[in-house]
This record gives sequence, C-alpha cells and structure tokens, in this order.
Amino acid sequence: MVRFSMNHQSASLLRFLTFLLLWDYSASQRTVQIQQGRLYRAKGYPVTIACNVSGHATNAEQDFEFSIFSPDNPQQQINIISTKNTNFAYAKYGGRVRQKDIFIERRSRDSVLLHIRKLVDGDSGEYECHTPNTDSKYFGTYNDKMNLTVIEDTLDATLGKETLNKFEGDPLQLKCEVSKQTLQHTHISVTWYLNKTEDLRLPIISLMKDFVLNPGSEYRVRYEAGHIRLDKIGETTYRLSISQLQQSDQGQIYCEAGEWIQDPDRSWYQTTSKTTAATTVNVQSVGKDFNTQIVTNQGPLKEGDTLEIRCTVEAQNIPDRYFSVVWLRNNEEMASFGPTGVPDIGDNYRARESNRQVKVIKKSNSDYLFIVYHVSKEDSGSYQCRVTEMEKGSGENFIGKTPKSTLEVMLDIRPLLSNLSVVVSSNTVDITEGDSLHFDCKVTGSQGHLSVTWRLSQSHDIITLNQIGVLEPGNSYRERIRSGDIRVNRVSRELFTLDITNSLASDQGTYMCVVTEWTVEANDKWKQEENKFHELAVTVTLLGSLLTAELKSRTINVRDNDSVILQCKVKGPKVPLSITWTFMSKGSQTENIVVIHYDGKITWGKKTGNFKLILLTLENTKVTLI
Repeated sequence: MVRFSMNHQSASLLRFLTFLLLWDYSASQRTVQIQQGRLYRAKGYPVTIACNVSGHATNAEQDFEFSIFSPDNPQQQINIISTKNTNFAYAKYGGRVRQKDIFIERRSRDSVLLHIRKLVDGDSGEYECHTPNTDSKYFGTYNDKMNLTVIEDTLDATLGKETLNKFEGDPLQLKCEVSKQTLQHTHISVTWYLNKTEDLRLPIISLMKDFVLNPGSEYRVRYEAGHIRLDKIGETTYRLSISQLQQSDQGQIYCEAGEWIQDPDRSWYQTTSKTTAATTVNVQSVGKDFNTQIVTNQGPLKEGDTLEIRCTVEAQNIPDRYFSVVWLRNNEEMASFGPTGVPDIGDNYRARESNRQVKVIKKSNSDYLFIVYHVSKEDSGSYQCRVTEMEKGSGENFIGKTPKSTLEVMLDIRPLLSNLSVVVSSNTVDITEGDSLHFDCKVTGSQGHLSVTWRLSQSHDIITLNQIGVLEPGNSYRERIRSGDIRVNRVSRELFTLDITNSLASDQGTYMCVVTEWTVEANDKWKQEENKFHELAVTVTLLGSLLTAELKSRTINVRDNDSVILQCKVKGPKVPLSITWTFMSKGSQTENIVVIHYDGKITWGKKTGNFKLILLTLENTKVTLI
C-alpha cells in the first residue's frame, strides 16, 4: 500500500513561496523565475513546480504558460497548460489537463503552482514557464527554465503478515525489510505504527531521514525507560523491540518507509513511501491459559545443513509453572523435555546423539530447541511440537493436563548440489625477477556471498577479501601490500584479480585462488556453504642469472705516460644497473675508481686524476674508462 499526500510539500517549495510573497513588485524590468532545479521525483508520485513574475508595469493579473523540452528532442517545445488559453496543451498533455491530472493553482496575481498528480516516464525534461506581456513594451525576461528528472520508484518495504498471541509483560520483536535501488543519493525514514481502530493510528517510533530516533507521544515515557527500541540490523532490516507488552499495544502493527532526496536548495523532499502489511498482535491479560508455537529454519534446507526446531511456550508466570515439551516427526517422538528440565532422546535418534549429531537445549523458560546436525534426505517429513502443562503432585510426581499441539511444519531436505566453479588465469607464468604478475580468478555458479583467498604454495596466505569486502593481509605480505606492490580487486560479482609488481625470487611457486560461498542464517550469523579453488604455477628467473659482464682492452702492454682504454660490456635485461670500476696494485687492497649508480649518479674514488669516463649507449650497455 502506497500513501502520499498532495498537501505535503517539501521545505524547498515553502521557502520559494515565501520568496514570492516578499518579492519587490516595484522593479521596472519584468523577471520570470521558476523553481530551482534539477529536481528528481519518482514515477507515479506528484510534483509541484512554482513560477513567479515581477517587474511588470501594470497591476493586471498575469497569465502563465508551461511547456516542456523533451530530452529526446530538446529543440521541440511541447505545450502543457496555460492560465489563458484552454486549448494551449498539445495532444500529449491535453487528456491529462482535461482530467485535472495536470492543473495550475494560482497563489496570487503574480505567482502560480504547476501540479502534476502522477508522473510518468515522458515527464522528464526541461520545463519552461512563460508569461505573456501585459505592458506597452517588451522589457526584461518573459520565461525561465528548470530541469525535472523522473526516476523509478524502487522503494520496497515488507513485513510478514501474521497473528501473534501474547501476554502482558511478554517481549515483542518485529522486523521490517526496507530496500531501494535508486541511483541518486537518498535517505530512508522508517516509522512503526499501531492501528488500534480504523480511525486511530498511533506512531510508535520513527527513524527519521537524518538518522534521529523519535518516539511517538504515546510511547515517549516507555522509550525513555528503555522499553521501546528501533535498531537497524545490516543494510535493510529495521527491528522494533518492545520489552514488556501492555494491553494497550494490542492491534495491528506495521511499518512505513519513506525515501527522501535533497533538492538544490539543500532541503529534503520525500519522493516515495511504502506501507507494509500489518502483523496482528493480541495481548491477553495475566491468566492460566498458554499457547505454543513451532518455528524451524524450514528452508530451503539441503543435505549437510543444520535443522533447528524451536518450541515456544507462551504463558504468564512461566517460572512458577511446569511444562512438558515433546518434538514429533511424522507423529513419532524424537525427543522431549520433562517438567523438571531433564531431556530425553527417542530411540530412533540415540545413535545420532552419541555421534553428537542431535542436541536438545532449554534456551529459556519459554524456548526449547531441538537441533539435528548434518541432515539427510531421510529427515524430510512433518514436524510438530506438543506441550503439556504439568501439575505437581505428591512427592516428585507430576500430573499432566490437556496437551496442546502446534501446527505441522513440512520440511523437504534437498540433495546437495554444488554449482560453484573457480578458474585462475594469468598474463604469464614465466617471468623475470622484478617483472609484474597479474591473475584473474573467475567464479561461476555462486548463489551467496563470496570470500576469496589468494595463496602461494598452499601454506602462505597472501591476502583475503572476506565476504563483507574487508581485506585481511597475510602476515608475510603486510609490508608489500601496504606499499602497493600487491593489490587485489573485485572487478565484478564473478571476477577477482591479484596484481604483484616488483616480483621477488620468493614469488615463485603455485598460486591458488580459494573461493568460499557464505549465506546468512536466521540469527544473522555467517554460514559457510561451499569451498572451491584453482591453482596455477609461476616460475621466476633470478635477475643475476641473466647478467654478464666482459672487460676488454686493445692494449695490454704499455709504457709510462701511455694511455689505456678499458671497455666493460654488460648484457642482460633492460633494468637499472650499478657498475663499479676497481683497481688493485700488487700487494695492496682493492680501491674503487668510480661507481656509476642505477639512478645515473657517479661517485669517484681517491684515484681520479688520471682517469676519464665515457658512457656509450649502444645495443648493449658499454662503459669505457680511459
């Protein structure tokens, strides 16, 4: 159900109308001003556009004409509506004008409002407001323009429609799922309401568009006491919590979501709203009656999953009363809890209990839990809870009253089918030390959330991108990740990449892309579903093994004062190099003559007087020393 009031106007429109009322009409130059754009409004909802004229010489009531220039044909003017000419509208808008879906509201002799009750896709475009001249001559501007974009209504709000029977003092929790797919930046507001009668709707608590909580007047005291809460859980869930129900809480509870966008004047405007179905809450006064419910994580379940069957007893003064709880499958007893809290496992499940595949838990005085781990196809069937209130007799004996059974819940355990597939590819698998590596990890067949771990040689985790998008560096790679030499990216839902620059000799080995599929359980905890990997071997050739240096001279025997030319020829990959010339006379230590650093700097040693350096840039690196 969608609710929207034509009387509701944004703060931007109110400010604009105030500006119109304060306009100085004594100006002599005609000026037309339309509401500031660009405005974004949702399809199926209304829009109101204000227009004002000032500076005209007469006191005559001014006429207004509205036209549109469509994005598909921005040169063609299409007439919409006029205060002067009833036949002004083109055929595209004529029917809507006659049906009053489009109309002009006059605010004064100089200002009007254009109303469109229900926007359609074709209403996007540039709107022009024009005022025909009423003076003896033309002077000023007679039109003004603004842009309006009609966007899709993507807001969705859902709440399960059910009937809950509660007692005074019981807690209540309801979850409203609200989502949107709007491309523009928008805010969400959520309000929980209680309908006591058709004519009485009470706001319980609201999360406003500015993220402020605002309790309804009837609930303010209980909110301040901490008995009323509204919590946002995850991206889309808004949970209402009432810790102690009162009989005044009886009625239909639902939530209403609104989507808000900020207009150019910085004010917020509600573009859409959605109202959920209602959950009927019956609140009984304190009494001796009780109710029971069964809740299961009924699906879809597949082989290997965990089955949880929760039996809930709803009654007053539970701590002072005794109940026996029995779980049934196809009318056969699986397990039970006696009135004193002692569990008992049925004959057909004792073997599985000894293997720790079955467990019964009393979570509280109201909640009893039966858990089956690693279910199989044979666990399909009809499940039911039966609760009996027990009255304490003489000694340790208990006398049972009339039992109550829940409705049957049918469960169908599906066979395990895995469609997850992982393939790793790379730009090259044979590189030289210092080169870059790029890996693509392509994932198909996934249904849930994905986490990806890049691993080298099975034992060294390089980096993990977990299922919520958080990076977790491996211990041995933190510095290289921090410096940017190692980067990961999620290019799309199914493509993950790993880039390594400035590769090291230790980067040689088998690279693995390990993909894990996750789902979220009913308790908002992550559950691992599938795990697949693919690997690729990479060879890194050491840079030193590719370098050779050759020292040559045309003259070996020389006399005093003769010149000698020594030439060093280096072969290898085109990478920055450092070259050092050294000299060692008989019986002395080696001395550096000159060092040519990798960045081009030259450092001379102590023996520099008789030496000259010549750098030759040929096919191979040559350095000549004279």
